Amino acid sequence: MSSQQTRGVTLTIPAHYFAPIVMLALMWIMRVISTVAPSTVHALGVRAWSPSSLWAIATSPFVHVSWFHLFSNSVPFLILGLIVAFDGAKRFATVTVLSALAGGLGVFFVNRPGTVTVGASGLVFGYFGYLVLRGLFARGMLRKVIYIAVAVVVTGLYGVSMVIGLIPRGTSMSWQGHLFGLIGGCLAAWAIGSAGKTGTQQNARPTKQTESQQTGDPELDRLLRDLDID
Repeated sequence: MSSQQTRGVTLTIPAHYFAPIVMLALMWIMRVISTVAPSTVHALGVRAWSPSSLWAIATSPFVHVSWFHLFSNSVPFLILGLIVAFDGAKRFATVTVLSALAGGLGVFFVNRPGTVTVGASGLVFGYFGYLVLRGLFARGMLRKVIYIAVAVVVTGLYGVSMVIGLIPRGTSMSWQGHLFGLIGGCLAAWAIGSAGKTGTQQNARPTKQTESQQTGDPELDRLLRDLDID
């Protein structure tokens, strides 16, 4: 009896890339459930001006009224979601939560009372807004250039459809969810960028102070510590 060991290349995919994939899978599972039990669409959606439905802000992105509704959201959600997930799990979670929260509150307050809103398009618009604006708040020239390049590509792919989705029309499409989801994504870009710059400045100061203490001149050391040069 002989044994052989085969050496191969193991491809490891970071866990945070699975987040948008798992979310999309849940959307498809919910579409199957709502096909069997249509009442779940209204039960898990945000009903405008009904405080008892505010909890549905967390569930409404996973529910769709039809297979076509789900199909139209699936591809842009997966593409944009994976690009956002490239920044890491914490950033993906931040963008997702802020987009869902802003979009949910938007349809709650701006839509006609009693109107039920479901669908992942608010998240899609939020991811789009984040990807377009994050380059403006990025630190480091290389990172800024890469983010802006991605923003140009994303805008070229989805810019026209996003603009059309923001226009109020006499259809069942929720432009309110689109608009406020977009605002949530833009706020996420600003919040993440601002937090990153603050952290960079705080980490830089101790280094400068340590370097300044190596001059050997107490007066010069004190002066350099007080300058706070960035």
